[in-house]
Amino acid sequence: MRSSRKKITAFGQFSRIYAVIGVLLIAVLGIAYFYQSAPPYDASCLPFEKQDNQEGYCYATCEDEPSCAALDEQYKIVQDTFTNGERILYYNSSPIPIPVPEDGFGPSDDTIYTIHSVKNGTLGEMSEFSTQLYEEYSQPTWNLISLVLPEIASRYVTEFAGFFDYAGGTGAFVLPTDETSQTWSININYAYFYTWRNTLFDRGDSIHTLLHEIGHIITLGDAFDPGTYKYDIEGNLNENRPKCYTTQFFEGCSKVGSPLAIFAARFWPEAKGEGDASGPYSPEKFVSAYAATNIAEDVAESWAAFVLLDKPAGDTLAERKILFFYEFPEFVAARADILKNIHRLH
Repeated sequence: MRSSRKKITAFGQFSRIYAVIGVLLIAVLGIAYFYQSAPPYDASCLPFEKQDNQEGYCYATCEDEPSCAALDEQYKIVQDTFTNGERILYYNSSPIPIPVPEDGFGPSDDTIYTIHSVKNGTLGEMSEFSTQLYEEYSQPTWNLISLVLPEIASRYVTEFAGFFDYAGGTGAFVLPTDETSQTWSININYAYFYTWRNTLFDRGDSIHTLLHEIGHIITLGDAFDPGTYKYDIEGNLNENRPKCYTTQFFEGCSKVGSPLAIFAARFWPEAKGEGDASGPYSPEKFVSAYAATNIAEDVAESWAAFVLLDKPAGDTLAERKILFFYEFPEFVAARADILKNIHRLH
């Protein structure tokens, strides 16, 4: 998800209000990445995992450093033998279209956040405007994020926020903290990342969700010409923005030669320079149903597929979108680092 926000002080705490009300505003402000929980079937569990029938997820436990190291090795062995089809199931890249709720995918209006500064990929102090209510979740969750946050993304991340929202429609989202889109905030809904046992669900769909959100930061961070944003972070229309000759996104006009501009021109010519254009889903064109939402979601989902799946042959447009990332050495290096890290989750 990418979104915009307003900052207000409510009941002495920092609160965020999202102007995602109704389908028209959804089209303007962007749509949340909807977190889908893993399907509750025994077949989706690995041989050494157990099935939680109450919530429908798979899990494995370890007691100490040696047993956790052995468990990590089991995960590595199994995941290295996955076919692409098995990876798609495991990481839940869904071909099922997601209906957009009338009030959008954003968190509930009364949601409160525990907010930390972030510098050079390290979690910092809590903001004076945030609640301490969820502080115990901050570092464990950030440790998980760090495993899939390469340097090409961490340079743009200056804030992390956690919250519990069972009623809202999003599991995670990112947003720029100012109009330059060079500094970003990662926001995690603990209701979707923690089990009823209050343990962090650190595999499968959680990894896919984080990679998708980080894909936004990688492809949107510093990707726009200055002063070309459609709306500022307060939701006000930028009436002085110049004409865009590449593709105009909510955050700005994509820089000539940027990966975002190249992706949009190559794979979305029918958008005619409008970043919010959507397309009908087909597996030949998109890596998932959600990728058809708009260009930014397409590039983020394609990034996640690039990291998690094998290098494709390029027979379909969807496969060529994955191959696109192999053209950039910094993306290939980031992929290698992430794949090494996601085996170290216990």
